[in-house]
Amino acid sequence: MKSRLYLPLSLKIYAISLLMLSFVLVVAIGNYMRMTTVKEEVRDIAQLISPINKHITQIYIHTLEQEILFERLLRLNQTIPTPQGALATEQQALLVRQEQIMKQIHETQSLAEQAAYATRILQDTIALARVTPDLRMLAEDQWQMQTLYQEIINAVQSRDNLRSQLMTEQLQRHETLFNQRIARLQHNLFGITQAGIQKIQRQDDNLLTFNISISVAALLVGIIVAAYASRRVTAPLKALIRGSDELLRENYRHQIPVISNDEIGELTTSFNHLMQQVETKETLRASMQEYLDPRVVKLLTEHPEEVKGARHHASVLFSDIAQFSKLSETLSPESLVAVINEYYNLAGQAILQIDGVVDKYIGDAIVAFWSPPFTESQSCARLACRGALKQVEQLHHLRLALPNLVGIRKGLPDIDIRIGVASGEIIVGNIGTKTNRSFTIIGAAVDIAEQLEQLNKQLGTHILVTENTRQQAGTEFLFRLAAQLDYGSTDETTNKQFVYQLLGYRDAFSEAEINQFEDIDHILKQLFLSPNQQLFSALETYLEHHPGDAIAQFQRRSISC
Repeated sequence: MKSRLYLPLSLKIYAISLLMLSFVLVVAIGNYMRMTTVKEEVRDIAQLISPINKHITQIYIHTLEQEILFERLLRLNQTIPTPQGALATEQQALLVRQEQIMKQIHETQSLAEQAAYATRILQDTIALARVTPDLRMLAEDQWQMQTLYQEIINAVQSRDNLRSQLMTEQLQRHETLFNQRIARLQHNLFGITQAGIQKIQRQDDNLLTFNISISVAALLVGIIVAAYASRRVTAPLKALIRGSDELLRENYRHQIPVISNDEIGELTTSFNHLMQQVETKETLRASMQEYLDPRVVKLLTEHPEEVKGARHHASVLFSDIAQFSKLSETLSPESLVAVINEYYNLAGQAILQIDGVVDKYIGDAIVAFWSPPFTESQSCARLACRGALKQVEQLHHLRLALPNLVGIRKGLPDIDIRIGVASGEIIVGNIGTKTNRSFTIIGAAVDIAEQLEQLNKQLGTHILVTENTRQQAGTEFLFRLAAQLDYGSTDETTNKQFVYQLLGYRDAFSEAEINQFEDIDHILKQLFLSPNQQLFSALETYLEHHPGDAIAQFQRRSISC
């Protein structure tokens, strides 16, 4: 007599199939709810931006009314005899309109600041943050216009026609600038609203269509498979059950004879392959748990020979938070940990997005590399430079998040980073003891990258690279000569090489800026190779025209010493 309720296998298979289909439907419903949330966010943005746009339109309308009132007042002052009653009325109306305009500008500023904090879309937050300076300029322009109104009226009353004409021309320029600023604000706000709504609505429609299609297809396929599988109750299933038991006992050498030439036979074959793969990969399971980057895990799983180490030409990036000691003294332990974690998160994302591998985190520093087999050798330097620029770009997001991380909005510490990039031969491999290993890199390039990171502090730069990195990176970037560094000595000869500052992507600089950097590069290179008085004079002449060049100033001080 059976102690439990017996259920036919066909019913179990059918129930499992229906359960899987219900999961698909739940996923579809969840996606639909997420799509609805996206729509609500779009409506929120529209509700935040629309009042700002409405206020700006009202400011523009009231400004036009102000101009009309001023014209009336001007004509009344030019009338002989001057109607004093009408003049006083128009003056009072003009003052009321001016106060109303200034009040609306301040209210619009408050709305823009509230909207910037309320929106959950980063692009809109940045765009709204740019509205506030323009509104401040509107207030400044309005104040200038009001001042000119009064000066023109005074000039007309005193019959000073020349002064009145000059003030009128100046007023016209301010009115034109004011109107252009209003138009630009309206255009930007309209663009933000329209682009956001159209983009997310397209995503909304596509997501809904996709979910419905997948759900219908999964439902049809699931019903067919469930009906077919419910009839496939045969002896090989018992063998699979015994094989599953062996798998639970970690007997990975167990194999099941294939006795049927159908789907169950294929399942049996797949099960045997699975047992073989599990046996092979189980030996690497402990190693896989040590690595965060999935490419490293895949490498060690599919190419275990790389575990022993290999020599590759690579590029190494070493980045560090500037003035970290001062920062640690300023912030509480909790805030400091939050800032470092966010910095690691953003910087790590920047490196991974450019196909880099994060080697380790050391205090507030990050070591990353670009190397085969993860990237091609000829691309390592170029990708490393992109990764460095991307990391500096992510610094902006860290500064935006800083108030929330430290819990204050005033007196925030200045966050900056320094980066060194070096290229050369390194050894990539699994290094450590049997119980504690790390897939890491060693080589001179690592030490040089750290030296360059520290040299940034002396030169006042952000990104320094070696000469071979600059040569291998190609023409995509703009570099300038920064220093000459001693990388060590061999056979009693000094191994000095040039160090370059990575300024950014070449397309972002004008031809005049590029020529300026080429000029100073030529002067510094000659000074490093064979200094003479003529080159010193050339450097002094350059600094007279470019006194803000920190690198040139540093080299002049170094040469003077």
